[in-house]
Amino acid sequence: MSNGRRSPNPPHLGHGWMLATLSAMLLLGAVGAVSQTSAPTQHGNTPASPGSTPSRQEEENRKLPVILDRLEGFYSAAETLRTRFEIETVNELVGDVEVERGELFLTRPIQMRWQYSEPKGKMILLDGHFQWLYLPSEKQVFRGGQQETASGLTLTLLSNPASLQEEFNIRLVDGPEDPKSVELQLSPREANSDIQQLILKIERAKGFLMEIRMTDELNKLTVIRLSAPKINTRISSKTYRFQPPRGTEMLDFNGDPIVD
Repeated sequence: MSNGRRSPNPPHLGHGWMLATLSAMLLLGAVGAVSQTSAPTQHGNTPASPGSTPSRQEEENRKLPVILDRLEGFYSAAETLRTRFEIETVNELVGDVEVERGELFLTRPIQMRWQYSEPKGKMILLDGHFQWLYLPSEKQVFRGGQQETASGLTLTLLSNPASLQEEFNIRLVDGPEDPKSVELQLSPREANSDIQQLILKIERAKGFLMEIRMTDELNKLTVIRLSAPKINTRISSKTYRFQPPRGTEMLDFNGDPIVD
């Protein structure tokens, strides 16, 4: 299937894949782990006396578990999720903005398909054994083992979703209160993380995860917006199968040809 030509610039999934994986973990895997996390309690604090104004820390300690429980409640019963997505990538260094759209399919424990309508035919697939990136415009498909090609935080989350609370400090985002949504800030505990910051936008009424914003170590912003969710609808197992079209060049994520 490969023509033996080495891709001049193999597009490693990198931060886009990391954010896609984080989305999957948050939606179907790690929500329960996140809900166990609350704002850090300062030792020696005493409850606010009746009639006094609560401190920021006290307000956060009170609200954060409620918000996380609502998020978990929306997704905890979900065996499948189908939702529309829009991914916006902003690179301020070169003044470039890219917008992609499509439909996301998720099935527990970790099958995932990002089927793009813009650009048409592009696909990211996690089928339980391999991860795939299909670029029909280039007539190329990149394939690697899930754990072989995942690295760093991505691998940690794939193998141990409960570690999300170990990887991030979680707090409410400051600012005017929005009656329809609330935002949580996830900051990595490790200074050498590829992710500088994550912001989760959650619908107040139902706990639906509406938006994920990631800023990487190069200050590149990637935003995933989710809409029109459908939970526990039947998703065919064929959704997670992929056979590259005839004539497609198959490469690993280093750009080297794969010969099956």
